[in-house]
Amino acid sequence: DRDVYQKKIKGMIEDRKFIPGGRFLAQAGREYHQVNNCFLLRAEDTRESWGDLANKATVMLMSGGGLGIDYSNLRPKNTPLKRSGGFSSGAIPLMKMINEIGRGVMSGGKRRSAIWAGLRWSHGDVFDFIESKNYSDEMKKIKERDFDFPAPLDMTNISVILDKDFFEAFEDKNNEMHKHAKDVYWNVVERMVKDGEPAFSVDVENKRESLRNACC
Repeated sequence: DRDVYQKKIKGMIEDRKFIPGGRFLAQAGREYHQVNNCFLLRAEDTRESWGDLANKATVMLMSGGGLGIDYSNLRPKNTPLKRSGGFSSGAIPLMKMINEIGRGVMSGGKRRSAIWAGLRWSHGDVFDFIESKNYSDEMKKIKERDFDFPAPLDMTNISVILDKDFFEAFEDKNNEMHKHAKDVYWNVVERMVKDGEPAFSVDVENKRESLRNACC
């Protein structure tokens, strides 16, 4: 019944009753037909995982899919490294690495890579994350003249991830994280008003499903 279904689907598309997703429109019928609009990944806290994430990001973005990554499992900046010595660089440098992969890939040689980065509200790097796209006036002027001029995380949409623990801490003045929750909330709101980012990604009941709505 392949021909029958093909004719039905074609008719629905022509009548604007049904439109396939962007990747289907772009690649169905091609020899390489990757049709996922978005891939969702979780950055893990090992040097091997950093390399693996960079490899996956390259392949996935080159296929035309968007990429959402939760970086909350990474240890905060300046945390001692027991095995190799030294201190952790934190989550933001890895975000910047992935951002630059997106700049180099440019799906199909012309389409901006779609990247999302999320970090949980309780993470030690969250305030640096909130400010990570707070560009100087000079940088803003350069970007106005040349949109493609490199700037930190300019290929990436960013969101602070809120969970049930956040709302409990925010509402309960006796909660030890109450002040932190309030500071995170109002710092994000201030940056939203000034720069449009970060956003909030809200997953109240599902701590391990922070990627579920990443691409929205």
